[in-house]
Amino acid sequence: MRNFSYRYEKILHLKSFIRKQRELEFSEIALIIEKMRGKILEYKEFLENPPQISDSSLDLEYRRYFDAIAAEIKFLENEIEKLTPEYNRRKEKYIAAKKEERILEKLKEKRYKSYITDYFKEESKILDEISTRKFYES
Repeated sequence: MRNFSYRYEKILHLKSFIRKQRELEFSEIALIIEKMRGKILEYKEFLENPPQISDSSLDLEYRRYFDAIAAEIKFLENEIEKLTPEYNRRKEKYIAAKKEERILEKLKEKRYKSYITDYFKEESKILDEISTRKFYES
């Protein structure tokens, strides 16, 4: 019996490559957004637990610094909001590519199971034929 070959193997490899590309694209923007969220958390924690100021002459400078941090938090939140549609678009593309690849993999598995079943049936027939011949020859 011939070896197993999957007719859509090249398409499966192409879909796998596309999925990996989509995964990279999605992970890039997800990493950017995650870094921004981390910075926001870091800044908010700093604002909630500010260092103690011992010199009252630096009070005004600390106020300006805190205002700058609050402005940076707003800026990062706006940037995340701007990136969210692109994040969602890339996520959908990644999910679709993953689904297409999984469909072809399932089809390959199904065809392989069918091949194995047919292979063992063919092998069984051959062995039966051999044993029948040996029986009649002896």
